[in-house]
Amino acid sequence: MAVDIQGIAFDWGGVLIENPAQAIADWILNHTGISPEFMKHLPEDLLVKFQKGQVSEEEFWDSVETELELNISTKTGLWRSAFEASYLPQGAMFDLVAQIQKKGLRTAILSNTEMPAVHFFREQNYSQFDIELFSCELGMAKPDRDIYEAAIEVFGLVPEKIVFIDDKPENIEAARVLGMRGIVFGTEEQVRGELRELGLQA
Repeated sequence: MAVDIQGIAFDWGGVLIENPAQAIADWILNHTGISPEFMKHLPEDLLVKFQKGQVSEEEFWDSVETELELNISTKTGLWRSAFEASYLPQGAMFDLVAQIQKKGLRTAILSNTEMPAVHFFREQNYSQFDIELFSCELGMAKPDRDIYEAAIEVFGLVPEKIVFIDDKPENIEAARVLGMRGIVFGTEEQVRGELRELGLQA
């Protein structure tokens, strides 16, 4: 059934790019000797605080050193370097965003991510996104209700006219609770097919 879609928001890691989590962990192992399992031994909310912008990268690595009793010789820019080395864009998805934008729909990136990654994103000078919503700048993260409410407000649309695409079902379900349309990402072709079902040819 066709609906009046006017805005589409895309997750970043796992949708627009390959999920970088494992590659970041592997890069950190190769350059610092810290095991890829290190995140499992940290306070549960430390990465969330990093992604919400509540701790800086330096404070994040200070906590890693304390919790794991390590000495990291070079912390400055470490996360940025690991992220950049792990960055694998899914070109077909970026093309899809551009095509949607050309149709006159508003496009957004809605991502749980850290400030060093945001700096890298903006250096790419992507023009496909009308709206940029990053957890570390908003102080809130998916799947918390407030980040979706912020997205709806920035779009300036009723929720039913917004589609959100994410690879995590729990993030999609949280958006649907507020009335947004949701697509759980599998492949670019699958996303195009579900958008067609909503009446959008892309």
